[in-house]
Amino acid sequence: MNLKNYTSTVLPEKSIMLIEKLLVDAGAMNISKWYVDGEISGMAFQVEVNGKPISFKLPAKSELVFKELKKGYKRWNESAEETCKKQAQRTAWKLLFDWVQIQVSMILLNQVEFMEVFLPYAFDGKQTFFEVLKEKNYKGLLPA
Repeated sequence: MNLKNYTSTVLPEKSIMLIEKLLVDAGAMNISKWYVDGEISGMAFQVEVNGKPISFKLPAKSELVFKELKKGYKRWNESAEETCKKQAQRTAWKLLFDWVQIQVSMILLNQVEFMEVFLPYAFDGKQTFFEVLKEKNYKGLLPA
């Protein structure tokens, strides 16, 4: 398998802590996390843009990573399922950390603006901007 971080040993908690530090460095005013079935599933944060707080939602999507990693297991049983779920969580959070680290580095080096890279994750309390666009079949973005 040629996937980044698919064998990561970094615990999700460490990746989350590092993501929080990066977001603070990039101007996050507050950060929260949400859980599904006792497992951390993502984080939300606010950044001031043009004098107004804008919310963002970053999901880790470990369940989707799990579905892909599961395909690589030759012998599947209960033990393999638990091992694969834990690996999926480590992989998902490490990937998110790597992505945020690169984006924040580009922001701090003035290569991009904050909204330029985080806009798809802008969150109105119900949906991200990307989810709104996808729901409307990207109407207004793509030629008719």
